[in-house]
Amino acid sequence: MVAKPEIIKSIEKAIDYISACLEEDNFPILEGAAKASGLSKYHFHRIFKLVSGETFADMVTRLRLAKGLGTLASEKTSITQAAMAAGYGSSQAFAKAVKRETEMTATDIKNEPDRLAAIYQTLSSSPKNTGPLRVGICTLDPFALIVTETTDKYPALNEVYGELFETMGDPSNIVGVLGIPHRDIETFEGKDFTFDCGLAVQKTPSDFGPNMSVKKLSEGIYLTIRHRGLDRTLPSTLDVLYKTALEQTNLVISDSPCLFHYIDDPEEVEEAHCRTDIYLKVET
Repeated sequence: MVAKPEIIKSIEKAIDYISACLEEDNFPILEGAAKASGLSKYHFHRIFKLVSGETFADMVTRLRLAKGLGTLASEKTSITQAAMAAGYGSSQAFAKAVKRETEMTATDIKNEPDRLAAIYQTLSSSPKNTGPLRVGICTLDPFALIVTETTDKYPALNEVYGELFETMGDPSNIVGVLGIPHRDIETFEGKDFTFDCGLAVQKTPSDFGPNMSVKKLSEGIYLTIRHRGLDRTLPSTLDVLYKTALEQTNLVISDSPCLFHYIDDPEEVEEAHCRTDIYLKVET
């Protein structure tokens, strides 16, 4: 994928942050990399993946293992010392990571210098990216949402949406069922992830639940794509959307979270055929 020069420079800053952390025996964190890049916290993870060819977590793991295995080239370095160099708390944890990544034991790799050199070279190199894909563009008018912010509930949100529907009472007042992730859904880690369940309505009710609030979304230009299928396959569709945004020289990704519009009710339509329109706000 060919990204805009300023985006590439931002991701390079994030990678520099990772390298500096590992050099100083510190553990790189996603928030630190996003801050170093200067990109929006809402979109950093996916942009990083699309430009670099791997997720932030995968890159950190790969470079940690490369650092550890690089030290094994010395006959005087033990596997425990290599584990410490890679930032692992024990030789067992390091050995499991090496086995998972290379399908070889750390001991076997250490005993085969040529194989060690080849694996080190592979782990030190970034993967290649896929080619560009296309999506649509549209304009959304301002509208109001009745939302419930959830923590540690995604993707099991049926109960939350059920409460929202019950509060609205009149179904004819509901324009759409929407969701707003406050972090990339691919980095879902329980309490670190919040998700707004929302209903777009024609008329805002005068009274609603204590955990609900009104959120107003401003008008704007959006790149949009229709996802079809299971919720767990959303990340691959998001990749298509972000790839297009990164390749458009006249567009900049806005510092706003994505918007999911759930078209079909999973209780009425087979999940594999459910449709979700995804919107990514951009600026010209």
